[in-house]
Amino acid sequence: MVLFLKQELRARVRNLSCQEIMKIEKLVQVIEYILNKTKSRRMQCMKLMKLLYYCEREAFDKLGQPIIDDSYVSMKHGPVLSATLNLIRRDPDYVNTEDQSYWDDHFKTHHKYLCRITDSYEQPDELSVAETDIIDSVFYLHGHKNMWVICGETHRLPEWKNPGESSIPLSKEEILRALDKSDEEISAILEDLKIERDSTSWLNKKKFQQTI
Repeated sequence: MVLFLKQELRARVRNLSCQEIMKIEKLVQVIEYILNKTKSRRMQCMKLMKLLYYCEREAFDKLGQPIIDDSYVSMKHGPVLSATLNLIRRDPDYVNTEDQSYWDDHFKTHHKYLCRITDSYEQPDELSVAETDIIDSVFYLHGHKNMWVICGETHRLPEWKNPGESSIPLSKEEILRALDKSDEEISAILEDLKIERDSTSWLNKKKFQQTI
């Protein structure tokens, strides 16, 4: 029991320090919203990841902030949401058991597809109208495309760098510069995100301290 608690503590500390602070409930609602647009309520994990990145990129451009606020990396098949990928992979080194359990209540991975566990669907109360509009637009533009076509398109994004078989961190500043944001706009956006993350991080740490 003591060993389990130590492992859980290490996982949560890594999750808070190495990954950007994001709300697992909001991430799940974004993915459910996307999967609900498909007939099968499932999607190839790689294709889903590219759609999620396009949503984040478009939100940076139109709203001046991301929808999910994950951390990002360049991988050989294009940009990736790092913490989301860890949840899909069920990586215990970077995902705490509470978040993984919440994720597993909603999704399962089957033959490289992410599938919704239940057919029931509730309207996403974590998402604003502006955010769902962006998701709708991205799905309209890219949802019908083959996975490899989308991967090829993301390789042409100016912020993506070919990491070979590894991965390269992709900063929010790099994304914003690729969107032709000015230095002043970038500074303001990053400062707003830092204030929000600091507040969320403090609340999450206080919540975790109360559970141990």
